[in-house]
Order: sequence, then C-alpha cells, then structure tokens
Amino acid sequence: MEVTESVFLLPESSSCITKQKKVQVVIDGNYIVVYQASRSKKIHEIALNEVIAVSPSISPQLVGSSNLVCIWTYRKVKAKPVRGYKWKLKKLNFEFESAQSAENWSQSIKSAIPFRSQRPKNLLVFINPYGGKRRAVKIWNGVEPIFKVAGIEVEVILTQRANHAFDYIKEAPIESLKKYDGIIAVGGDGMFREITGGLLARDILSESNIVPVGIIAAGSTDTIAFTMAGTNDPTTLSLQIIFGETQSMDIVSVEQEGNYGPRAIATNFMGFGFFGEVIHESEKLRSFGPLRYDIAGFFSFCKHHTWKASISFPENDSENENWRTINGQFICVNGANVSCKNPKSPSGVSPISKPNDGKIHLMLIKKTSRFSYLRHLIRLSKSGGHLNFNFVEQYQVKEFKMSLSKEPQPAGFWNIDGEELNSSSKHFKVMPSVIRMFSTQNTY
Repeated sequence: MEVTESVFLLPESSSCITKQKKVQVVIDGNYIVVYQASRSKKIHEIALNEVIAVSPSISPQLVGSSNLVCIWTYRKVKAKPVRGYKWKLKKLNFEFESAQSAENWSQSIKSAIPFRSQRPKNLLVFINPYGGKRRAVKIWNGVEPIFKVAGIEVEVILTQRANHAFDYIKEAPIESLKKYDGIIAVGGDGMFREITGGLLARDILSESNIVPVGIIAAGSTDTIAFTMAGTNDPTTLSLQIIFGETQSMDIVSVEQEGNYGPRAIATNFMGFGFFGEVIHESEKLRSFGPLRYDIAGFFSFCKHHTWKASISFPENDSENENWRTINGQFICVNGANVSCKNPKSPSGVSPISKPNDGKIHLMLIKKTSRFSYLRHLIRLSKSGGHLNFNFVEQYQVKEFKMSLSKEPQPAGFWNIDGEELNSSSKHFKVMPSVIRMFSTQNTY
C-alpha cells in the first residue's frame, strides 16, 4: 500500500531554511521514496531495513519546531585495501505541515521497519585503552552518538588489566548477561578473543551462544573486523551492530594445561614457526608501535629458521578414521578458521576459509630457499596465490596436532590471534558455530 504526503526536504548541510525543497514522500512497500513535488523525478529511495532511526530533526536552525523529522540511514562507499564497503551516515530532514502529521509519519516508518524488534536495545561494551595504537577510547567517543541516535542503551567498562573482560564474563551470573543483547569489544583481535574466551569458559558451553558478540576495531591488525566486514571503519562496524543481524562463528580450542581462557582458544589464526617468531621478536620492539611487526618480520626472514616437527590429523575428517602423520622440516605450520584478511594481506592467509564451515585450513610451508619463501610472502601481501607453490601443502581438517622433534633446533613459538604461546605440543580442534557475531556484510 502506498502512503504519500507533500513535505519540505531540508538541506542537511545548510543553515538556511529558505533553501528547503517541496517534495512528495512516499512509503511504498519496503521503501521510503522521495519525489519532486510533481512526482516527475525520484530524488531519494531508502530501503526500510536500512533506516537506523527516525527522530526529531537536530539541525541547529530547526530546534524548537515539532513538525520536523529526521530519517537516519547510510550509504556505501568502496573500502580499500580489503574488498568490502564502508558505511557512511546519511540523514534526511523533513518539515511536515503539522506536528501531528510528523508524529504519524515517524510512527508509520518505525512500524514498517522489518525485524526492528530483533535489533539490540542494551549492550555491554568493553574498551581496551592500551591495545593497538591506544585509540580505543577516542574511537568509542566518535561512535557512541550513533548508538544514542538508534536508541540503544550501553554500559561501558574500561578494562584495567589483562583478562579483565575475560574474568568479568566468565564469572558473571547468567541472568546478568542475558539482560544484554550483545557484548562489544572496542579494541583489537586480542580483546575480541578475551570476550569470546570468557563466554566459552562458562560451566555450560551452550551458554556461549546466549548473547552475540561484536567488535569496533581499534587494534594493530584488526583481522576479525576486516574478515567479517571488509573494513575496520568504526562507523561501519557500529552500524552492523545496530542492525542486529548475526551469523554463527567457529572457534578453535587449543588443548593445553588449564581451562578455557584467552590463551586457550583461537578465533582466527594459529601460526608456528616464522609467524610465531615474528610475534615473539615484536614484543621486544613495542616502542615502535605497529611498525614493530614489520621490523620483527624482516629479522625473522633474515634468520630463515626451520623446525623439525610432526603434524597429525584424521583422514577424511572422521575421528574414527586413522590419523595421518606428516613429518618434515617446516618454515611455518599455519592454521586458519577464517580468511584472516587484513591490510597486509588483502586476500587473507586462507582465502578459502569461511567463519562457520567447521574446518581449519591447515597450511604446511616446508623448507625451501630464502628466495622462494620471499616469493611466497610477496604473494601473501598482494593479490594471493601464495599457496600455489610446490613447497606448500594444504588440508581442510577438523582438528590437528603438532609436536616438535626433540633434536636441538631454534626455539619456536605459536602465534595465536597475534598473541605468543609457548612451543609445547598442541592439539587444535574446531568447535563449530559456538559463537554468534554481529555481521551483515559477508566479504569472507
């Protein structure tokens, strides 16, 4: 059914009310359509499911008038260097003939928004002020007004120490967590893993799905944000949370002593050898900020270490099948449960991985010349194709184990989601779809 009315469209950037334009605004099916007054030309078309909020206009020159309505929506612009889009806020101000007419239209639009009841209304937000470039507080202050416009209540906790968010979520009564419609990490991949780890550490594993998680990126690499949204833009990530659409996500358990914790799960990447050495060396270079990873990578590349190890996994992805064991000398043993896209690797470490396919993409980079490995790294940092070498083996598995040879060899480390883990034997196993994550833009 088409509903229409003649109104004035006010320019967003102008403070001069005389520049207003008379238009016809129409609710037609799933769209709000704005025409010229004569209905001869369409000026705007807004999908109802892309409406963020409907509120009284907040233009300075219009304060005090009750017949003004602002429709908040967004537009997409291409994001680089990772394939995807940034979402930019957009608002349209309308002046109706009366306050009653403005109120009626506001209610009509709100009631017509599909799945509006599924959007979050109450969020728990953890901010890590020390991670990445230490911009998390500033980033949150920039996007918090968007949540206010959308009518979402937020409770903000500024983390004071490592594992603060993990301990809070792990120990919170389930009823206190159920009052939130989402838990948000404002930080990097480590903060996201801390929140996820807290949910998985609860006594009942199914409780990990009681509330979805989201991220507003403020880290160094922001792999989760780039993988799930194609960008680390705070506005885009905030809007995807506001719209409330979620998808399930696999998490990988890392079997070692102790319970589930921030250092016993992987949300995106597991890397032994070169990438583990990079993360270990980068800890000595923290004063260089994010540049420390490039410096550490250069030194690790120059060392060109290899490690003798055994990697085992079930053949045909069945626990009842025999396990296959591969022995060799490796530069890297990498696993990924998402593509791991980021600005340094636009196609991702594992371009074929999906966040909920129940698989780990296991990549074994065997001993090769320094020049050949350089070619591999160059392709990894550009358009992909880094797995198309005869010294690279790859497998899709649900779990795998790695153990180092006891022969003398360089010290080795695991890089788990950008955090260092010791080189003892590890057993990685997929936990399928145990987390729900806010995400509406599938770029993986």
